[in-house]
Amino acid sequence: LQQPQPKRVHLPGAPFLRDFLDPVDLQRHPQPFHKAIFEWLETIGTDRKRRCRPDCHLSRPDRHFSLPNSEELVSRRLARSAPIMDQTLYEDGFAIPQGPASISAITGVTPNSSRSTERSLVEEPFYRDYNLAVNGIYMQHPCDPLPEDLSKLVDSMRRDRKSPGPSVDEVENNRELQGLLLGAEAFEVEDYFKHHIVPSIEATDQLQWSGREPMAKHTLPPLQSNYKVSNPAPDLLYGYRKLQAFPEERQQTQLISMGPELMATDGSPSLIYPFFTVEFKGDSGNMWVATNQCLGSGTACVHLDERLNEQLKQSGSENVKLIDSAAFSIAMNTGLACLFVSWKHFELDYYTAHVDTFALQQPEHYIKFRKYVLNILDWGKDKRLREIQGSLDTLVENRKKVSAASKSRPAPFDEPDTGCKRYKTSERTQE
Repeated sequence: LQQPQPKRVHLPGAPFLRDFLDPVDLQRHPQPFHKAIFEWLETIGTDRKRRCRPDCHLSRPDRHFSLPNSEELVSRRLARSAPIMDQTLYEDGFAIPQGPASISAITGVTPNSSRSTERSLVEEPFYRDYNLAVNGIYMQHPCDPLPEDLSKLVDSMRRDRKSPGPSVDEVENNRELQGLLLGAEAFEVEDYFKHHIVPSIEATDQLQWSGREPMAKHTLPPLQSNYKVSNPAPDLLYGYRKLQAFPEERQQTQLISMGPELMATDGSPSLIYPFFTVEFKGDSGNMWVATNQCLGSGTACVHLDERLNEQLKQSGSENVKLIDSAAFSIAMNTGLACLFVSWKHFELDYYTAHVDTFALQQPEHYIKFRKYVLNILDWGKDKRLREIQGSLDTLVENRKKVSAASKSRPAPFDEPDTGCKRYKTSERTQE
């Protein structure tokens, strides 16, 4: 016997509801919020195609789908387009990066809503465009020039070194380095970096490093919105040992008076005034995420140094010389390393710019990368350290002058007793 076929019930609005309930084919029927994203990306896609960007900019999560054409998009009643925005410029012509006007209008996600997956905040596709940008933390476009002073600093990191480095043949035949391309975890990349690129740091050295230790909350600039910023915990963080880097008694006295807010981490003993961070990824790691982490840690280093500059400005000393608060960071995996520099622009904004990219298994790239790293560390324990030491001395001298001036003031004369009773302002006259 043939079984009767069930009758299909046609309800008003069923096609409309089916668009929300059926599995979505992004190539034919994108979800409503995807259309807004697509249209916004199309407005900036033409410009970005003209730019050449390294993988640390392009390997963005959740961006593996292709853009549909206009015939494949859903009806306009199911989607809203992101508005086209004009680019804002500073007074000096420096561009302020912008994204869509509202993430909630596109994705339906509000600043305080929970994420649908267990991934960390820095892995969110729009973390850089929203969480960082609305809080004044930006990634500078690769085609925009660096500020003049910062450009000179970066150029100084390219200088040749007196000590000889590895030869081309040594790099080509380095089985441990070349073997990273066959597959390696993040900790193996880190081990290679610490054992073959950077020198070992002894307990008596001025420099100190910490690994995967969360940076203190006060190292990040105050939030300017309800969107959160991930607390940095770089794989490597370089700064100074308090006693070894600042041995003078007057410097130690000044550091003690400044309290725990100069510490980079909450751990003990904590390094102070960090200037260099490194993030490592293995085969499965994402360099776009590592770059997000560099944006956070680089900004934290700059902000911590800027707190010292603020104290120098408030001291009122005639011989104030602000320190260079720039910081460097690296995102590195088994075959690629991206170098960044971070700095403060005007009063509230922090920028990070891509400096260079290195194919680690290429001898010329590897030798150049090693030179950059060693020069950054030398800058940290030489010129930069001397600037901070001089700033602490300036603050000490200013405190002495203020103290001496207060002691030299004549005491106020005692007023003669006129026989009149004086009442305190808090007393009430009885009627």
